[in-house]
Amino acid sequence: MCRDCASAAVASGAAGRAAQGVCHRDLKLDNTLLDGSDPPRLKICDFGFSKSEWFDSQPKSMVGTRNYFAPEARAGAPAGAVSL
Repeated sequence: MCRDCASAAVASGAAGRAAQGVCHRDLKLDNTLLDGSDPPRLKICDFGFSKSEWFDSQPKSMVGTRNYFAPEARAGAPAGAVSL
């Protein structure tokens, strides 16, 4: 799978989960799998840090992999919709 295709698949999967009210909170290529189909499909996995807008409280802590945090989150500024 090409890098652009993988990026598009991750973005599409994240958007699909967001539409269902789920925020992954540790989205990176290490948390993806390729299935055995031809062409392979990318699957998002490891929802251990995820939050549901219907069942969980608003996130109050920073979790995930620090190297993948948005710059404003690393600086301690409030996260906006783009950085979530």
